[in-house]
Amino acid sequence: MTHILREEVLHFIWRSHRFDTQNLTTLHGSPLHIENFGHYNTNAGPDFTDGIVTIGDTKWIGHIEIHVKASDWNRHGHSSDPAYRNVILHVVHDADIDIYAENGIAIPTLELRNRIDPGILRNYERLKKNLSGIPCEKSIHNVPGVVIRTAIERSTVDRLETKCRKIAILLHALQNNWEEALHTCLLKYLGLKINGEAFEHLARLLPFKILKKHTGNQSQMEALLLGQSGMLGQRNDTYTHKLDREYQYLKTKYKLSPMTGVEWKFLRLRPSNFPTVRMAQVAALYHQHPRLFHKIIHYDSHQELFSLFRVTASEYWDTHYIPGRISRFRPKKIGITAVRNLLINVVVPVLFHYGNSRGDSLIREKALALLSEIRPEKNVITDRWRRAGIRINSAFDSQGLIQLKTISCDKFKCLQCPVGSHILTR
Repeated sequence: MTHILREEVLHFIWRSHRFDTQNLTTLHGSPLHIENFGHYNTNAGPDFTDGIVTIGDTKWIGHIEIHVKASDWNRHGHSSDPAYRNVILHVVHDADIDIYAENGIAIPTLELRNRIDPGILRNYERLKKNLSGIPCEKSIHNVPGVVIRTAIERSTVDRLETKCRKIAILLHALQNNWEEALHTCLLKYLGLKINGEAFEHLARLLPFKILKKHTGNQSQMEALLLGQSGMLGQRNDTYTHKLDREYQYLKTKYKLSPMTGVEWKFLRLRPSNFPTVRMAQVAALYHQHPRLFHKIIHYDSHQELFSLFRVTASEYWDTHYIPGRISRFRPKKIGITAVRNLLINVVVPVLFHYGNSRGDSLIREKALALLSEIRPEKNVITDRWRRAGIRINSAFDSQGLIQLKTISCDKFKCLQCPVGSHILTR
C-alpha cells in the first residue's frame, strides 16, 4: 500500500460495510457473523457502541473497537481503561499481535487487510466529501413547493412515530407508568449523545417513584441523583459531605445500588452540559413541578411550557460545575436552547404518543401544533437545507428535514422521497 492508512478510513469502511463480509472468521478461526455493526461514537470510548456479533455459537452484544494495528490497543492505553471492558470485537487492518482482556482471555479480532478493495482506500477522501450531501440540492429549486411541503410533513410525522415506538417499548417495561417514562426520557435527553446511556441507567437505578417522595426537599433529591450516579463520596466541602450523609441514609432506606461513576464523560462537553449540573437542574425541576407529567398534558401555551423548564439549580451550583470544586459565579439555569430542544425531543414525542395511546386526535394535533410554534433547530443538517434554498420556519420543518436527510438522503433512497421521485421521474 503506497499511502498512509488512517484509522478514520477504517471507521468509514466499517460504517459503510465496504469490505468482503463473506465467510468471516476471527483471527483464531472462529466463525463470525455481524448482526449489527454498532453506532458510530465520535466521543471518548470505543469507536462503535451497541454492536451485535455471533462468534461460534455465542451471541455477543457490546462495543467494537477499530485500529490500524492490533498493537494500537496497548499503545492507546485501552487495557487499563474501564470504558473498554465491554469490547466484544477488535477490528484491525493488521493483526500484528494478540490482544488480551484483563481476565487474560484473548479479545476476538477481525483482520481486514485482505478484505478491502484498494480502490476504496484511494477514493476515501473523495467519498467522505459527499457523506453529508443532499443528492438533489442542485435540482431542488425546480421542485414545486407543494411537493417539498408534502415531503416535510410526512417526514416529521415519520420521525415522531419512530420516537413513539421507542416510548412504547419503554412504557411496556415500566408497566405503563407515564411519569416514569417521562422521567427516563427527560434524563436520557439531558445527557445528550455523550451521557445519554449513563443517564438512562441512572433513571433505572433511581426511578421517579423514589424521587417523588422527596420533591419537597431539593437537597435530598440532589443527594439521591448525585449519590446514585457515583458522583459523591470523594468530595471535600461542607455541602457535598452533607449530601453524602443524606445519600447514605436514603441508600439504606431504599436499598439502592449506585453506579460506579466511571460511566460519566466530561470530555468535549460545555460546562453547562456537565452531568452534575444537569442532575442539580433535574432536582430543581421536580422540586418546583412535582406533577410535571400532569402539567405537560394540560398545558395551555408553549410559553407556559418554556417557563416550566426554565429552572435554576440550587444556590450551591452558582459557584460549582463539579461537586467540591469552586468555579466562577454563574447561576445554573436551563438555557433557552436547551429548553427548546427538550420540548422538541421529549415533550412533543411523549405528548404525541399519549394522544396515540388514547386515540385522542386533539392531543396529537396539540403536539404537532407545539412543534410549529417552536423555533427551528440550527445544526449542520438544517444549514445544508438552507443553503439548498429551503425555507425553515419552525421545529416542525427542521424535524422533517432532519428525518429526510438521515433516512432518505444519506441512504440515497431518492425514489422513496416525494422530492427525489419528482426529480427522477419528471
